[in-house]
Amino acid sequence: MKSLIKRGLRAIWKRNLSIANQARLLLADGMLESVDVGSTLIKEYNGESSSRSKLCLFAAWDPHGRIDPFVLSYLRHLYDLGFSTHYVTTASSIDTQDLDEALKVCAKVIHRKNIGLDFGSWKLALERVPGGI
Repeated sequence: MKSLIKRGLRAIWKRNLSIANQARLLLADGMLESVDVGSTLIKEYNGESSSRSKLCLFAAWDPHGRIDPFVLSYLRHLYDLGFSTHYVTTASSIDTQDLDEALKVCAKVIHRKNIGLDFGSWKLALERVPGGI
């Protein structure tokens, strides 16, 4: 199954599609169906309004549960560019000050178990997009 997913991703990336369109194709082809993320959710936090026209799925991990300053800066720039960002972390914990900062510029911050690689994070985030994509 891993080789099937890799082949599908290579084909998508060669077509130079946006992440949202890549995710749509992966869902349409059933490639994300094999990633079981149902039991990986730890906690979901709602941030700023998610009624923006552009979507960013941001998968991350930090060994200390931090959202590094350069990542927070990146998230602020995405917000300024009009993105509704779903930040998904697979760290063992989340620093509360970093979480507060992220919620100012992210539609959602999702904390989940570190299972399923980035595919699992993307799938979980996509499942929580209001109204779907």
